[in-house]
Amino acid sequence: MGHIHMQNEQFQDALSAWAEAYTIAKSMNLAQGLQALAKLAPRLGLPEGLTGWEELSQQAQGANSSPSGTTQKP
Repeated sequence: MGHIHMQNEQFQDALSAWAEAYTIAKSMNLAQGLQALAKLAPRLGLPEGLTGWEELSQQAQGANSSPSGTTQKP
């Protein structure tokens, strides 16, 4: 999905899709997916490795949480 968003010049949506892919790959310990994301990071201006993806993942989780740390419900 991230590649499709990039082709459509939707950079934020691409980063969001890849950050979600990182979260899933990390939770399932998918080495191949994590390696691919680590290689992709510098091409997108993120720090090398998985550091940038971890930061984006934490930011996304923070945006979906209330100040008390509980998840907001729609």
